[in-house]
Amino acid sequence: MLKYRKIHAYVTALIIALGVAACRVPSMVSDADHAVIPENYKNVQIKDTVNSGMVPWKEYFTDPNLNALIDSALKNNQELNISLLEMQMSQNEIRVRKGEYLPSLGIGAGADGLIVDVHDRPEEALCDGPQAILPKEFAELMKIS
Repeated sequence: MLKYRKIHAYVTALIIALGVAACRVPSMVSDADHAVIPENYKNVQIKDTVNSGMVPWKEYFTDPNLNALIDSALKNNQELNISLLEMQMSQNEIRVRKGEYLPSLGIGAGADGLIVDVHDRPEEALCDGPQAILPKEFAELMKIS
């Protein structure tokens, strides 16, 4: 029992010592600590403006087999397709919300009409005979309207 009390006391003292050591304020870093840059590195214009990140991958990789493999991987990648759909949904939602605040203009056009086939002998007509009306019926129709 006495042995366990000693171990417990040592462990407790160790934990307290580590806690006190961990609870200190970090030292401030000053600008003077940085290395001095040589004069020949200052104000140098970079002549190489090509960034490999700006080159399309189909131009960067010239192997046609590798291009086909990358292309099929990009087309069949479910995570990329889901991300693309989520981006499109977000863009559509933004358009809808912006549209709520924009003025709207409506333009409409229309025409009403009626086509009536008039034939003096509908049974001899080449087409639309069954739906054609006689000239007398047409005259009565025009009187009513």
